[in-house]
Amino acid sequence: MFATIFEVVGQDVKQIDWSVFHKKVKPTPVSDMVKSTLLNVNKYALGAWYAEVKNFKTDSTGYLELKSKANNNERRYRLPAGMAFGLAISIKTRAYDEKVTHVSIQEAQTKAIKMLMAVAFDHQSNPGRKVWGSDWQAAHWAYYCGYAAWILWDQLKPMDQRLVKQMVVFEANRL
Repeated sequence: MFATIFEVVGQDVKQIDWSVFHKKVKPTPVSDMVKSTLLNVNKYALGAWYAEVKNFKTDSTGYLELKSKANNNERRYRLPAGMAFGLAISIKTRAYDEKVTHVSIQEAQTKAIKMLMAVAFDHQSNPGRKVWGSDWQAAHWAYYCGYAAWILWDQLKPMDQRLVKQMVVFEANRL
């Protein structure tokens, strides 16, 4: 019923105006701990987790092939969506530090986009693999993916923007 109301392909997504965010955060023990924790997660996401644990590879579709040994979709989609979200936050808030992660900011952004787009491509609302969607926490996974995409929106191709919009709208309307 609601899908026909909101599934407008040309519907605009209001991009974040990053120029209004110019206030510096005063370092405190808590903010230093949060930043250190985020960078540690970024380092793991871009290094051992991406290359060894998940062994992500681009397949013939041009998107990462997301694999999981689990019988459900949670590990396959929640984890890359969450990692992409963390990377997007780190990059756009300028907390990202190449000296800590040992990965260039450009490569980090590329990997974040690859992860979030693989999640969107595989969603049942899109013409890709149609592997997941309507799962018990699918809206939560779509939220992570959609939020990361929103943060990096200006870096996404128009077709990829469409895939993200369709996934988010589908899961929101489902509930």
